[in-house]
Amino acid sequence: MFSDTSPTLTDSENTLFFKWAQLVNTAEPLAGAPIMGDSDNQLLQKICRGYSANCPAADAAPKAGDSDEILLAKILKCTFVCPAA
Repeated sequence: MFSDTSPTLTDSENTLFFKWAQLVNTAEPLAGAPIMGDSDNQLLQKICRGYSANCPAADAAPKAGDSDEILLAKILKCTFVCPAA
């Protein structure tokens, strides 16, 4: 598991999502810990779960079958509805 969650210019998209999921899991353990080998969608589900847990007003909980784009939109919705979350 990564101990450094700082993004680098050479990180792959999946690695960036993994590091982001680690940060979210630290702040909101119910999000679910990222696992090496998780797909982008699995990582985005965990990130979205963490954001939506801290912002129920956004009504943006992830659902099975949500695409990467839908999950990113839900995460953004949470950041706009609850910027301090």
